[in-house]
Amino acid sequence: MIRALADAQRIAFGPLVFQAVRAMMRLGMLEHLLACNGCSRRDLQQKYGRYVADVLVESGVTAGVLAEDAQGEVIATDVAYCLMEDEMTHRNFNFVADVCYAGAERLGESLEQARPCGLEVFGAWPTIYEGLSQLPEPARSSWFAFDHWYSDAFFAEAIRLMQAHADLSLVFDVGGNTGKFARALLEQSTESIVTVIDLPEQSAMAQKNLAWAGERCRFASVNVLSDTAWPRGATVVWMSQFLDCFSHEQIVSILRKAAAALAPGGSIFIAEPFIDKQTFETAAYSLAQGSLYFTCMANGNSKFYTASEMTECVHEAELSLCDEWHELGKYQYSLLQCRRS
Repeated sequence: MIRALADAQRIAFGPLVFQAVRAMMRLGMLEHLLACNGCSRRDLQQKYGRYVADVLVESGVTAGVLAEDAQGEVIATDVAYCLMEDEMTHRNFNFVADVCYAGAERLGESLEQARPCGLEVFGAWPTIYEGLSQLPEPARSSWFAFDHWYSDAFFAEAIRLMQAHADLSLVFDVGGNTGKFARALLEQSTESIVTVIDLPEQSAMAQKNLAWAGERCRFASVNVLSDTAWPRGATVVWMSQFLDCFSHEQIVSILRKAAAALAPGGSIFIAEPFIDKQTFETAAYSLAQGSLYFTCMANGNSKFYTASEMTECVHEAELSLCDEWHELGKYQYSLLQCRRS
């Protein structure tokens, strides 16, 4: 019970701890402590002011970010090192701080109304995807830094698997965003032609980034939730960290549209980080908490899924799950291969 009570207090004061760490970063205090391998409380008081140094050091020590000995020597702990130097942690922190934090206050409303009420801190778009190109800084940079960091890390491995199990001559990259996967595929599979399918704003960004590919890369501006017709004849439909942007019912609908776009014998590949396929408890924790971003900021109705629920969606769309691979890449993505039943 004592441990449970302690954990409950950490949750209760968690938002204030987050902002205290953010303040230490903005003031340069963590960077200073790491660079000089620690210094006295008195030195920090002289550098930042007594009150500022005292409240931040005392918050940091009790949160495990800093340590202070009996002589008043303050050092940054390994937690501080990870916050400042580990690229994944740094991107996660900035994503929460710059994209999620202000709007998270409206999480309850978002759950009640099934819409991203918190997004209104940035604009009046129905979902964040229509507004990505117009997000203010630093939210825009932090969003893309977070989004690309995870999926990009396993593209090469996923492409090798697809080359061994499917025909990659005409690939539809659905939700192609800025064109990162399309670039990887065009460079790694020199006979492939890619059609990037996304909202007009994202298609425009991808077209600019992939102009070098010439005729090997095509573009289709499609809202996958609308009645707009998709191109046809794909040997592969690829969706990477895309279906987590939609509700269960919407995923089933999108998968049916993807199946209709396939050439005979074609495959759908779904790439996602599934909560129930993570080796490390902290990874599952991060995904489950990350789902709340979708609730209050992105669209109000999607999340990071489990492999079991995505398999339900595949079957409800009347597709067969042909093969599956898990723990791919540094961040343990999963890849599902589906075909029409």
